[in-house]
Amino acid sequence: MKKGNQFSIGILTLLGTIFLLGNCKKKDETYHIIESSVTDKEGNSYRAVTIGSQIWMAENLKVTKYQNGDLIGTTDFYKNIENDISPKYQWVNIDGAHTDEAGNLAAFGRLYTWAAVTDERKICPLGWHIPTHDEWIQLSDYVGGNEIAGGELKEIGYTHWNSPNTAATDKYGFSARAGGTRSVIGGSGNLFMYGDWWSATEYELNPERVWSVILTDDFPDISFSIYFKNQGNSVRCLKD
Repeated sequence: MKKGNQFSIGILTLLGTIFLLGNCKKKDETYHIIESSVTDKEGNSYRAVTIGSQIWMAENLKVTKYQNGDLIGTTDFYKNIENDISPKYQWVNIDGAHTDEAGNLAAFGRLYTWAAVTDERKICPLGWHIPTHDEWIQLSDYVGGNEIAGGELKEIGYTHWNSPNTAATDKYGFSARAGGTRSVIGGSGNLFMYGDWWSATEYELNPERVWSVILTDDFPDISFSIYFKNQGNSVRCLKD
């Protein structure tokens, strides 16, 4: 190959690299920013973030009232509710050694049953909704796919995650925290270990279960699992 051709190819390669880097930078500046503050029925304020074409709350929901002002029920954190019909409850996770209710509420928000989050009175702020299973998949796909999405969405460090908090980058400002779960038989586990969030979509093979999202402290992926409706999970609302 002539030197002139080699030089031309080198210049084209360099220009192509600059073009790609420029486009990546522009995309990050356009889509991965804190967009606005959201306020719920009780005046709790939340950060929000634009990720692709979606706008997500960047914190877990804390509200104890529906949009019409009715209280969302609650019961003892350790009570067995597996036989309750459509329980509409919310709790702060205070399981095990982690009994700082006020601190846990501020850091992780509340845990809700699926009946509470899908009640027609609505728990998300006006103009927001519980994301569907497909909307969660859309988020995962945008940030790189299931194998790495957990790391891209998790808050970095060990303040709200156990070590090793594998691959956490919080690249998109979603700031997922490990709020754990509330078991249907009472009590819970996984605070600082797992983050579990509801979708609005029932599992197609068993209407007693629901599609949900799991991020963990020791894996970089996002998991889509099915949970019983009486379990207590965290909530992230999505803008309509």
